Amino acid sequence: MNKFISNILKENDENIDDFFKPKNLKSREERHLKEIQEFPSKITASLSKIKSDYENKKWDSKPEKLFLELFSQLHVDEEYDENHEGYYLANNENKIRGFFSFKYQEFFISYDYIWVIFEERFLWNYDEIQSFTKDMLNEHFKLNGFTPRTMFQKQLNGFKNE
Repeated sequence: MNKFISNILKENDENIDDFFKPKNLKSREERHLKEIQEFPSKITASLSKIKSDYENKKWDSKPEKLFLELFSQLHVDEEYDENHEGYYLANNENKIRGFFSFKYQEFFISYDYIWVIFEERFLWNYDEIQSFTKDMLNEHFKLNGFTPRTMFQKQLNGFKNE
């Protein structure tokens, strides 16, 4: 057994056999399900704060101001997408602008309406936008495990209509 797993088991006062018992797997499943169920209210609260921060001019940089401006216009679609295991972000006309995937722990962002703006305004490459967006997701949404990815608008629209 490697040292990493050994430390986890020690911290939780478990042995390797207990770790994989159905009881423990079930409690992990229940925690994951609870996280999924609470996600829309968590994101809605974060989006409200983003809107407030933008309106009250609480930002440290021009890129952050732009991020807050773009995301202050979005809301989370409360309906969980069972096929893709996640939630959509949409604008006021309910046009999809992003998707939080629990299955892959990724946040797909509309290239056409969000990602390209950072490319053009700041001349950033893919890695720079991804790193910046990851920092913003961590800071403003407290989503440390999600990796930002870009997706063309047509793909996002098709994603929901599958």
